[in-house]
Amino acid sequence: ATPVIRSYILTDTQHVVPRPNISGQPIELTLTVFNNYGDLLGLSNTGGGIDVWEFHNSADVIDVAPDGLYFDANQGTLSGAPEEAQESTLYKIYAYNNNHGSSDSIDVYITIKKLDQSIMFPALSGMKTTDTIGQGLGATTDSGLPVVYRSATPTICEVVSGTVKPIAGKTGTCTIVATQPGDDHTYNAATAQSRSFTIVAGLQPPKLALTTYNLYFKRGTS
Repeated sequence: ATPVIRSYILTDTQHVVPRPNISGQPIELTLTVFNNYGDLLGLSNTGGGIDVWEFHNSADVIDVAPDGLYFDANQGTLSGAPEEAQESTLYKIYAYNNNHGSSDSIDVYITIKKLDQSIMFPALSGMKTTDTIGQGLGATTDSGLPVVYRSATPTICEVVSGTVKPIAGKTGTCTIVATQPGDDHTYNAATAQSRSFTIVAGLQPPKLALTTYNLYFKRGTS
């Protein structure tokens, strides 16, 4: 039999991986300042293998996550403890393969809320109209932010350098209000606290009455 010879030409073509598939409904995250979070995204991929992940801002530019949060470009995870509050902000998560030749993305909206804070305001003691040294107010916050005081009864008492003093000669109920307005990025305003006490008349020091005597001397005659 005559041998049959077959010739084959093998052409090496570039192996192309199917594009990633992470699409789905936008992810909406509501976080709180200083709370610690594990992976917030929980992304799954039903497409080709992913080479790298990227975190983009709303302008579709590669960006960093909000302060305190960490985006892992190898795993596509977002975790950490946010450090500043922000309104709902749009970010995009991209998954790439084929040397950035193929990709898929998903929108992520991140809202970060401020922490609440409380005021601790101790009771105040009664005072007298004759008291000249102010009574310390002593309120504190669990946030460590300073307390602001005002008198709700300014005709009876006033706040002076963190103390309360009676208005001269005025008696009645004095009410002091303690507030803390919060800050730009971390704490909400605290609920105001008020304390009231009574100012009574103090004993006035006795007044000395001076009497003037006119003495007359009559010259005698010899």
